[in-house]
Amino acid sequence: AVAASTVARIYVYLGGPGFGPQTTCSGSQCQQVDIPVARTPGTESFGNSVAVGKVTEGAHSQLVVGSANFSTSVGRAFLFFGGANPDGGVQFDPSDYVELRGDGGQFGRSVAVVPDINGDGLSELAVVARTWASNRGRVYLFKGRTRAAWLGLQSGRARLDALSESLVATRARLDATQLGQQVGDRTTLDLLNAQNDASSAELALLQARVDVLLNRL
Repeated sequence: AVAASTVARIYVYLGGPGFGPQTTCSGSQCQQVDIPVARTPGTESFGNSVAVGKVTEGAHSQLVVGSANFSTSVGRAFLFFGGANPDGGVQFDPSDYVELRGDGGQFGRSVAVVPDINGDGLSELAVVARTWASNRGRVYLFKGRTRAAWLGLQSGRARLDALSESLVATRARLDATQLGQQVGDRTTLDLLNAQNDASSAELALLQARVDVLLNRL
């Protein structure tokens, strides 16, 4: 795999009986994979790191691509699922992927598929956030898992984002209700209901964070 990070694209040259010199990326021997999330391709550094290996069940390998400067150096890594290539080897579907996130610090600066650690027969995925915590750095180790579990990890992050937005909204409503009670426009019951809603939103967000952390293991 060869990266063209300024256009957020990598080129995957596929081995097989017909593999030979490549002047252009075309046909069954080469595949272009673009960053699946439309942002600012020239600055995302998509393709700054690439790894291939089996981190889920099935006969085919997966492709992992880092994008360390995604969202101003927050970083992302993208896991693409592989399928059969007519020329032999693996072909990747750019629309069939999981978006992996860390806690900033150029998450995805390096990616690597490492040998099975926990004995489940699947390799693990390591993702480096090189500048996390003022360049202290961090490595995230995602255990190999079923395809459904990888997709569940992504949906968990989407749920976390939605609950974060919900918490902001409930806190704003609580502030408005407190002000309304002070001027006589809201009752004590209104305030208690708003406090309960805010507490419920905080609890739901906390549980979602725990679920995301557990799914990383």
